[in-house]
Amino acid sequence: MDVNKRKRKFSRKVSKNISSLNYLLWLFVITFFSACSPGVSGLGELRKACKEDAGWKIEKSVEAVGYYDMTTQCHYCWHDLISSPFQFVEFCDDDVNRKFKSSVLPDLGCYRLSKTKRPSENCHKEIDSDLMKKAVEPYISFREKECISVVKLNHVTSKYAYSTSTEETWLDKKKGVLLIKGFMRVNEISTGNLLSEYVSYSLVPGGAKTPQSKPILSCDSIIENRDNKNRFWPAYQIFVRKAFGKEI
Repeated sequence: MDVNKRKRKFSRKVSKNISSLNYLLWLFVITFFSACSPGVSGLGELRKACKEDAGWKIEKSVEAVGYYDMTTQCHYCWHDLISSPFQFVEFCDDDVNRKFKSSVLPDLGCYRLSKTKRPSENCHKEIDSDLMKKAVEPYISFREKECISVVKLNHVTSKYAYSTSTEETWLDKKKGVLLIKGFMRVNEISTGNLLSEYVSYSLVPGGAKTPQSKPILSCDSIIENRDNKNRFWPAYQIFVRKAFGKEI
């Protein structure tokens, strides 16, 4: 094939790729503006809720070296602990029908996972074996000097608990328009007092039979000023760090 033919073939290929990219770009733009247009059922209620109620609510900032995580069954939960500034995490698993049955912690009950200085006979062998397989940070630096120890508890010993929950409001049940209010919370266990809370909202547009069967709009997806991070639904690690006064 001569040079001119190769150039023409390359040019056709580039044009085809550009056309495909343009098509995908236009498809994204159309989908985005269709989803966020005023015609979406419940969008007005979502905007109002996000503007008036969503965001951080810090009642009292406390310092803690660890906490009780009410949201986990510890399917590799030590990964989160290692990348966090906390020294321990506690959890309880009493779900006999749990989805993830970890071979590391197969028995139901309450546990405390702690960062422990090496060398130590308390390093959990199976978790250590998992860490040794990791070839990226922060696992490499962590395992040089520390390991994870596991203690089975009769009851939770932490002062503070992290939890999540939702409240659902049908805006139009016939059309399947559902407004979901989500909470992240830190409470003092002994008193039940709320210390920190993050509230966000999401919307299941009309036509959905269940929340899982339809794309969900959230405060994040309708915010015009994306520098306003207080309205974003944060990763749980960011929430607990802020709630306990840790560096984010």
